[in-house]
Amino acid sequence: VLFGGERCKSDGGVYLVSSGWYTNHFGGQAAIKRSCGKVIENWFGKSGGHGGYSDNLRDGTDLGGRAKFIARFDCSSLTTVAASTTNPPESTSKAVTTTKPSESTTLFSGWTLADVTGNTVIGSASECY
Repeated sequence: VLFGGERCKSDGGVYLVSSGWYTNHFGGQAAIKRSCGKVIENWFGKSGGHGGYSDNLRDGTDLGGRAKFIARFDCSSLTTVAASTTNPPESTSKAVTTTKPSESTTLFSGWTLADVTGNTVIGSASECY
């Protein structure tokens, strides 16, 4: 989950990182790998090159061939996670289509943190949300 500035107060959304960007990221593969399944705020400040994607984060569009826009992020799910330390939040996303989140034709609206972590496979170049 990328936010250009402050988490949930700036433009952003859920993105599926391409395997090419995962493997060949200018800042190194570790920079991508440690971010999979997490909410990243102030993304524009992490690299000068990220600022070129401000329109994409605002409009909810793909980041060129680097990452596919999946959905807006349901920020209320962060409150749910903070309030519940024993039970993870249940998914409340509503699919626009009936395909799985990993399929390229799917757009979901309102992904929760549970959706992001549940679909991320740590160490997988093709399942890094």
